[in-house]
Amino acid sequence: MVVKSRQAQHSADTRQGLVDASRKLFSRHGYRATSLDEVCDRARVTKGALYHHFDGKDDLFVAVLDDIETELVQTGAAASDPSTDVWERIRAGCQGFLDVCVRSDTRRILIEAPGAVGWERARHVHSQSLGLLEAALTAAAAEGIIRSASPAILAQLLFGLFGEAAAVVAGAEDPKAARVDVGLELDSILAGLRTSSR
Repeated sequence: MVVKSRQAQHSADTRQGLVDASRKLFSRHGYRATSLDEVCDRARVTKGALYHHFDGKDDLFVAVLDDIETELVQTGAAASDPSTDVWERIRAGCQGFLDVCVRSDTRRILIEAPGAVGWERARHVHSQSLGLLEAALTAAAAEGIIRSASPAILAQLLFGLFGEAAAVVAGAEDPKAARVDVGLELDSILAGLRTSSR
C-alpha cells in the first residue's frame, strides 16, 4: 500500500480546492466573469499556488470539465443495472448523464465549455465517455442487439446527440422539466435503434 507523503497530500488537496472553488464560481458567474483572484480568495491560496498547479484560467476550466466528466461516467455507471444487457445499460447510463446535466453546478459550465476553451479541447475532455460508449456499442453489435456496420461512427453520432441533449437541458428556463422531456425523447431514439428480435 502506497501512503502519500504529507506534502503530496497537501498538494493534492490544494489542487482539488482550486478545482472546487472554480467550479462554484464558473457555475454562478460564468467563465469570463470569473477572475483568478476570486478563485484564489475562495480557495484560500495564493496566486503562486494556483500557478503551481495550473497554467491559467483555461487550464483550470479544463480541470473543472475533467471533474464533471468523472461524475458523468460514475453517475452513468451507477444508473446501470449490471444484470441487464448492454443496450439497457447504455439507455440507463444516458438517463444518469442527464441527471448530472440538470445540476446547478454543472449546467452553465457545459454550455460555456466550447466557447471558453474551444470545441476541440472541450471534446477531448469527454474522450473517456466516448470510448466507453464505443465499447458498449461494439458489444451490442456483436451480440446482435443493434445493427451497426461501424459502432465507432455510431458512437460519435450518438455522442453528438447526447451533447445536444445536455445543451437543451442545461440551457432551459426549467431544467428539471426539460430533463424529463429530453429523457423521454432520447430514450425513444435509443429504443428505436434496437433490433426488433431482441
